[in-house]
Amino acid sequence: MVKELGGLPLALEVIGSSLYRMEKSEWEETLKKLRDHVLDVPKVLKILKASYDGLSYYEQQIFLDIACFFNGMDKNTACLIWEQREFFPKKGINVLYQKSMVKIGNNNELKMHDLLIDLGSWLGFFTMLAHQVQCQGTDQVEGLCIDFRSSSSSQPYLTSEGFTKMTELRLLQDDYAEFAPDFVPSFSGLIWLRWKGCPRKFTLKKFHPVNLVVLDLSYSLITNYWMGWNHIKVAKNLKVLNLTGCRHLLKTPKLANWLLEVLILEKCEVLAKTDKSFNYLESLVRLNMRGCRYLRDLPYGIGGLENLVSLEKLILDNCRMERLQDLSNLRNLKHLNARKCRKLMEIQGLDHLESLETLDFGWCLSMERLPDLSNLRNSKHINARQYEKL
Repeated sequence: MVKELGGLPLALEVIGSSLYRMEKSEWEETLKKLRDHVLDVPKVLKILKASYDGLSYYEQQIFLDIACFFNGMDKNTACLIWEQREFFPKKGINVLYQKSMVKIGNNNELKMHDLLIDLGSWLGFFTMLAHQVQCQGTDQVEGLCIDFRSSSSSQPYLTSEGFTKMTELRLLQDDYAEFAPDFVPSFSGLIWLRWKGCPRKFTLKKFHPVNLVVLDLSYSLITNYWMGWNHIKVAKNLKVLNLTGCRHLLKTPKLANWLLEVLILEKCEVLAKTDKSFNYLESLVRLNMRGCRYLRDLPYGIGGLENLVSLEKLILDNCRMERLQDLSNLRNLKHLNARKCRKLMEIQGLDHLESLETLDFGWCLSMERLPDLSNLRNSKHINARQYEKL
């Protein structure tokens, strides 16, 4: 077996994991596959493809999605997409993990080796090519990746041509792109849209992403008056909204139409207020507002922050609020990060957060006294490093 695998560590790990607890006959069958080089691809990809061929259809689709689109993505976010596509992600990820075809990072991100990414990209390319040969078009394409970040064109417009036939498009990455004013497709079938570097001017007049589950508009020029909000509100199933680095947002957008589970506002540097709809995100599990340097207050009172009863992770590092008002209703909160909130003087209600596992309020230099931590029986990590008097 080592000879057939060329002594390659990754190949040994992947093939070895796939043969764990298999019968002798299955070992012999795999050896035969490795010796019969049918496809004209580099040897290492031939070796790794043997494990890919042993996956079920849904597992293969999850593998290809990670290789082509989701490497580095939060695992839970990817699973929301696969659940919508009925790919049975919990079982699929478990199988890929056991076969060493994907790893889970310290921050719960999906990680795939470069050679496996090459395999997935190669398989994805030839799958698309086969569809084009058979169907004389692109009507079977489900995922498309476009990146104009380094484009030499001053106006990288996307036109309707080509997209009109992509009736099965579910995953679209079109970073730093602009759409032509006469663009026709509505993208009603999209489940995942990553549009990093989205321009300030919105030109998609027929945009109707009714099935959208995950929307990533990070590092965009959008404002609170961006016309795209009027179209996105139809996405009733939207569960993840990533607005990282949107430096022109003065307050959170209106969020009441969505059942958001994840809201990322990291590095929205001029964000100073929250829209009143923020108070009703009862399904929100993760909220990240790290680096919102002008944020001084979070909603408080009836219908305020205490309504976020599903919240498990709250990240407020480098914000400017002076007090975190009563958190006692956040009974599911497991992680609270308020590191380097240099004006923070008080955190109320910590003693009621029995689910809290990690608490970080290090370098909160204005803290007048330590909050009561006596009831935090499940806490595994508390960072209160600040200065002498604490």
